[in-house]
Amino acid sequence: MIGKHSLTSKHIENVLRGRSVSDLLAQIRPDSDSLPKKPPISAKTTLQRVEKTWQLLPDSALKDTLLNPDDLADYQGNIENLIGTLRLPLGMAGPLRVNGLFAKGDYHIPMATTEASLVASYHRGTSLITEAGGCSAMVLIESVGRSPSFTFPNMATAGQFVMWAIDEMETSGFSAAIPKNGKTTPPFKSKPPSTNSTPVTSVPFTEGPFFSKKNSMSASRGHPLIK
Repeated sequence: MIGKHSLTSKHIENVLRGRSVSDLLAQIRPDSDSLPKKPPISAKTTLQRVEKTWQLLPDSALKDTLLNPDDLADYQGNIENLIGTLRLPLGMAGPLRVNGLFAKGDYHIPMATTEASLVASYHRGTSLITEAGGCSAMVLIESVGRSPSFTFPNMATAGQFVMWAIDEMETSGFSAAIPKNGKTTPPFKSKPPSTNSTPVTSVPFTEGPFFSKKNSMSASRGHPLIK
């Protein structure tokens, strides 16, 4: 990170206060001794699974505060290694008048935050927009972009891949390589390698269940360099 010279010097002075450079190096040296036990990654939110995760934590003082057994099923498949939920202050901004092709009406905007004046700022903005007749909105396309990168041993093989990807784009073969129950929207873009051998592709997915890097990567399997 780039910072101002004076601030960087001040930070170094604070870090070194009462310690030598060798002390700092020893402090941040990798330590592989007595590694802690870690739970396997799981998106299951059963009480049994949550209890097992809590058993691995060094302190369970907040367990009763964070864990509500009654709503665990609501988060099934949406979070990994669940241990509980947090409560945040919830404010309301608006109402915001929306004049859209699909959404049309006055909407209250719930905002969970602990940042003072944030809700007030949004409330003033939404009130001004509403008093001016509301905001007009339309959705032209709905998609989520994925950008898998591919590492090759050298720029020559990376260049071959880029040429293949561009050719697939022009012949629609790339879209055909996506699983049948998912689909992409044009354009498909490929960033050619410049100073390294890691080209990056950009694929917009239009169906919710297939917004995963796994499916976007599957479109590359047809290239002989990737096996």
